[in-house]
Amino acid sequence: MSDENLYSAPDADVDIPLDDEQAGRGARLIAVIIDGLLIVVVALPLMFMLGLIDTAATGPAPGTSIASMFLGIAAFILINGYFLASSGPTVGKKVMGIRIVAVQDGKILHLGKVVGLSFLPVWIVQSIPLIGALLGLINALFIFREDRRCIHDLIAGTHVVRA
Repeated sequence: MSDENLYSAPDADVDIPLDDEQAGRGARLIAVIIDGLLIVVVALPLMFMLGLIDTAATGPAPGTSIASMFLGIAAFILINGYFLASSGPTVGKKVMGIRIVAVQDGKILHLGKVVGLSFLPVWIVQSIPLIGALLGLINALFIFREDRRCIHDLIAGTHVVRA
């Protein structure tokens, strides 16, 4: 009879080698700043036209926050959708010469998957009053780990590499 346990977990090398193509932390930071500024440039005028700014100024209104979040998501997809779907970067990442790829095989993710798994969870968490900003900061601070992957990268199975 064999000493092998049939019910044990299979032996597999789960360490994912991250090579020299990894994007630098500074390039990722600048890319996020560029992306944020672009969304503000597109979404803010739309929010003024739709009266969302005036409504928010008069007091807290949950509907206004939700509408603003969806407007921001729409602006993000409008600005970045083509690049994310075709070659993997947002506009800011394209400017910085970096892009998002799957950790497992280095391929570009489908637009729905990258938005739904990488960006949407961050947007939802950051919209939670008070703790959202703290959780967003924790997500960003994960970039200082050895593999430079933030929480949203871990959720989506992605990493950012030089293009």
